[in-house]
Amino acid sequence: HNAVEWILQRAAKKHNARLLIVLPSGGGKTIIAATILALTVGRHEQAHATFVAHREELFEQMDTACRLVGIPPTTVGGRIYLARPKNIQMNRDVAVADVVITDESHRDAGPYRRAFRQLYENTLRIGFTATPERLDGKALREDYDEMLVAAQPSELIAGGHIVAPTIFTVPPTMLPDLRRARVSNGEFVGGDIEQFMSTKAIMGNVVEHWCARAENRQTLVFACSVVHARKLVVEFARNGVDAGYVAGAFTKRERRDMIDSFKAREFPVLISCDLLSEGLDIPDVKCVVMARPTASL
Repeated sequence: HNAVEWILQRAAKKHNARLLIVLPSGGGKTIIAATILALTVGRHEQAHATFVAHREELFEQMDTACRLVGIPPTTVGGRIYLARPKNIQMNRDVAVADVVITDESHRDAGPYRRAFRQLYENTLRIGFTATPERLDGKALREDYDEMLVAAQPSELIAGGHIVAPTIFTVPPTMLPDLRRARVSNGEFVGGDIEQFMSTKAIMGNVVEHWCARAENRQTLVFACSVVHARKLVVEFARNGVDAGYVAGAFTKRERRDMIDSFKAREFPVLISCDLLSEGLDIPDVKCVVMARPTASL
């Protein structure tokens, strides 16, 4: 409610305001965005909006949210256009919009999105993200004028919207020594951490701790490479646990089939490599294993 009011107030003062909304995962960014569209584009027959994301799952979530508030969108034109920046730059006709919303807006400081957003200099632009800090250190100051932190995780927990996590780790002596791991653009080099995380001892600990703590909950495991993900699948199988994995190189169909099988509880563990860190919505997941060290805040 506060985020919607804040956006409408700023938009009333400046028609081409650039507003960034920060809200933790599970806080309701998609439904807030759909509500804004309903209160702006949805009330004016001639108004148009553009929603930009980079993954099909994000479009599907926005489509569902828009229908909930009574404004069915489309991916081929019409009043609310769901598209990747590339599609819009190739077809300037759909660049006409009264409202532009970008999801995962920490990406807006990238050159491709900045070029896209320049098409809308006289348009209300709203961005949503849980993480307004980029690994490459680029600030979002060039892309947004104002930022609202709509809620902190502690507030969402207190309100019963998300659950407080129970966190388990191991003694420092059992963790990988990452002092020799190289860092590039603010993140550990993948090949280095794969080497450190693929030892039998570390992978054995990951699976052993899951067996001891997870109580067979539907689980996401974040791996540091495809090779690492495959090795973890084998290690889980060695302990009698059925696991699947998805990676960025999967086709859309392969990715959807694997995720659908996981949602149907055909197996309890899904291992992800560079894929499920944004825009994931699987309420049945009750356990997460961080088997991929990160330098990211």
